Amino acid sequence: ILAEASRQATDMKKKAEQSIEQERKKAMNEIKDEKVAVLEIRNHVSWYLKGLKNANEVKNQVFLTKSIVDIINILEKYRLYIKEEY
Repeated sequence: ILAEASRQATDMKKKAEQSIEQERKKAMNEIKDEKVAVLEIRNHVSWYLKGLKNANEVKNQVFLTKSIVDIINILEKYRLYIKEEY
C-alpha cells in the first residue's frame, strides 16, 4: 500500500511539473508575441499619425513603451485630444 501511494505521489508530482512547464512555455510565447506586435504597431502608428497635430509627442511615447495596453491608452488619449481640437 505504501509503495502504491509513493508511486501515485511521484506521478502526481511529475504531472504537476509538466503542467507548470507547459504554462511557462505558453507565457513565454505570449511575451514574445507581444514584443513582435509592439514593434509592428510602432511602425504603423508612426505612419498613421504623420502630419497630425502634436503627432511627434505621441509617437515618442509609443516608441518608449513595451506594452500593447500602454500603446492603446496613449492612442486613446490622443484620439480624445484630436476630437476636442477638431
